[in-house]
Amino acid sequence: MTNLCNYDIEKSEDLYSYFLTHQMMNEGESFESKMLTGGVSNRTVLVTLENEQYVVKQGLAKLRVTEDWFSDPERIHTEGRGMIALNNLLPEGQVPEFIYLDKKNNILIMKAIENPHDNFKDLLLTDADHSKLVKQMAELLASIHTASWNNKKLKSEFIDQKYFYQLRINPFFKFTIDKYAEVSDWFDENIFKYESIRNSLVHGDFSPKNILVKNDQLILLDHEVIHYGDFAFDYGFSMAHLFLKGLHLESKHALKYSEIYSKVYINKMNHLLSEEDILRAQNLFLACVFARVAGKSKTNYLDLKKEKIIKKILLKWFSGKFEITKNINKKLLNEVLNYG
Repeated sequence: MTNLCNYDIEKSEDLYSYFLTHQMMNEGESFESKMLTGGVSNRTVLVTLENEQYVVKQGLAKLRVTEDWFSDPERIHTEGRGMIALNNLLPEGQVPEFIYLDKKNNILIMKAIENPHDNFKDLLLTDADHSKLVKQMAELLASIHTASWNNKKLKSEFIDQKYFYQLRINPFFKFTIDKYAEVSDWFDENIFKYESIRNSLVHGDFSPKNILVKNDQLILLDHEVIHYGDFAFDYGFSMAHLFLKGLHLESKHALKYSEIYSKVYINKMNHLLSEEDILRAQNLFLACVFARVAGKSKTNYLDLKKEKIIKKILLKWFSGKFEITKNINKKLLNEVLNYG
């Protein structure tokens, strides 16, 4: 079980003491800490010293959401290992630089990304056309999956999926089908049936909120549920985010984000994927969309009317028979926009 921590990094005096004790700064050096918002599973603080900035994260046992949602804070150890692995797989600058992991206090320290930069989710929720960045996002995910495909060393290192189940499978899928038992057969046949697949490194939280944009380049954050599993989850999870943001905005370019993303990703991965793989990934997309409108981790931007429409359509699909296709996102989009 997790050790009790000696520090609470959201208390400035604790963090100051921590940096001194761990020789991250000198006595008398200027020190400023600022809490960073947006995440629900960690304490996250920006520390500014005289010549350097760091981001400090500390895992929470109980997530900051309305529903009771618990996860072992030792998952921060996995994030540290994931940050190192991704820095080795990807070109320099696409993942923050790893500095230090304190397993006793569940604290991870990384170099801060220098200002100015933007959060990709915030950009996507504006009226501007960000299709080029959506393409980059697809290329980034394909790079992770391609570089780690059938990699025995990474499979051995990241075989444990405990935190992925605590923070993704259970709250996204198990919680949702507990509320909507009529879709359990569809989830059993199309999602849970394939849980044993292991083909690539899976980020597990590959979404716009975990991507920074600096100088038109993407920087990937938050790797605490990284594991070796099925690429299809990352694809479906990220597609769902883009699809729902497009529906929220309803602008011509935003409605095409998920289509652009899917085409670029599948084109980059085509030499590795079978027809069955692609259709399985599209089922994961539908499952993630359903979880985002009916589960524990709902969107904070989609209006209630659209949520209800999506929920009704997917409940009908999952409870009956429908044909999964490579372009199922386009079919779902058309049905939502033309509903009633």
